[in-house]
Amino acid sequence: GMLLHYCPSSKLTLLRVQLSTQMNGQHIAGFPETSHISSITPLTILLSLSVEQLKALATICDEKIFKKGQQVFKQGEQGGSLYIVVTGRVEVGLMNSQQDTFIMLATYEVNTVFGEMSLFDGQPRSADAIATENTLTLTIRREPFLTLTRQYPDLSIHLIMTLSDRLRHANEQIARLNNTM
Repeated sequence: GMLLHYCPSSKLTLLRVQLSTQMNGQHIAGFPETSHISSITPLTILLSLSVEQLKALATICDEKIFKKGQQVFKQGEQGGSLYIVVTGRVEVGLMNSQQDTFIMLATYEVNTVFGEMSLFDGQPRSADAIATENTLTLTIRREPFLTLTRQYPDLSIHLIMTLSDRLRHANEQIARLNNTM
């Protein structure tokens, strides 16, 4: 009962996110359709977690709302948390303030995770993130997450799988770019 009392909205959101992922992107009331703009892995992390693990995860989640056009984080800023997109959309890329340009690296939609690198290495952000729609995210901070992974090692294994998948994807993109030069 304590968990429920502690963080009801995030817990509910996480469970709904898990449910909608399990239904393989089929429409669920209150969830917008997921359009597959990005080839980034959806939230498979949550799929294989038990309800108990999800509840534990929910206790360290914070909900954050970003208005369309609002910056989620800046390159070089102190990291230390990952973001799960619950509704809305976030673009991650590199901002050039001199030329006022933005080079987009990736788009994150409903049920995707971003900013997870700093969860492991605690390094400053390597890119800028901007909400391109009104966006609701769940954020998970580094310290509570590390504490939780000692209790549930599976959590970090799932994140590592996500990271590996993205690294592979990035390597393919680099290979493609090299071939076109």
